[in-house]
Amino acid sequence: MASYKEDLLAVGPEIDSFDENDVFSIGMPHIHYLQEAQLNCSRVLIYKEEKPNIKIDFDRADKVKILIGACRELLSRTSVTVFTSSANQKAWNAKKEEAEYLLYDIKEAAVYACREHDELLSFVYSIYNEGASNSDMIQDLNDYAVFGSKHHELFDVIGYDKSNFDRAAQLSREMNELLPLATLDKSNSPERTRRNKAFCLTKKLTDKLIAQARYAFREDRKTASQFFIRPPRKKAVKKTEEKKETQVSTQ
Repeated sequence: MASYKEDLLAVGPEIDSFDENDVFSIGMPHIHYLQEAQLNCSRVLIYKEEKPNIKIDFDRADKVKILIGACRELLSRTSVTVFTSSANQKAWNAKKEEAEYLLYDIKEAAVYACREHDELLSFVYSIYNEGASNSDMIQDLNDYAVFGSKHHELFDVIGYDKSNFDRAAQLSREMNELLPLATLDKSNSPERTRRNKAFCLTKKLTDKLIAQARYAFREDRKTASQFFIRPPRKKAVKKTEEKKETQVSTQ
């Protein structure tokens, strides 16, 4: 039995020749898709000996199995690879480090400046605690800049350097322009591009195989219905509040 690395060597040239302009999203997590594609291949290959004359391209099923192995190898490689940072990513990292310190500094100053104003103090904390994504950081910088300018008299009392508010607003704008560039550089790495090509090629051949199998078994609906890609299950939403309301209404 060939290893995933050998699978990749076998179909590597075909993956590399896949047009990058034709790359698309497979619409579900990579690992889930590979499990589903493997399951469909196994179902098809059951009939390779049982019904050798049925009109299914069993060679295509064998090819998909090899592609699945190649996809797993590429998925592992992109998972463990430390990608070289681009100029945009390096600039982003530097600005992010500055932003983290600036947000902390302004927040601490604002907490002290607003210590006798409960509503303002609550607002200061809400800015800092609401979300932790890169986008949140960009917004927080400008929120603090506007807050500091609006309530400058409170910061005057504690002798805070109000030029930090101007820098926060400027840094927010700089990071907003830089984030999509840094993200694009990362997502367009050669390793990820090759992985995405492999998954797209696998999906195209798997879709053809499933369509062919469903047609070949069209007179046996139960068998035909087995050939499909099952979407990932959605996580159940907890209905705690709804249960509480129901309990209250029944009392």
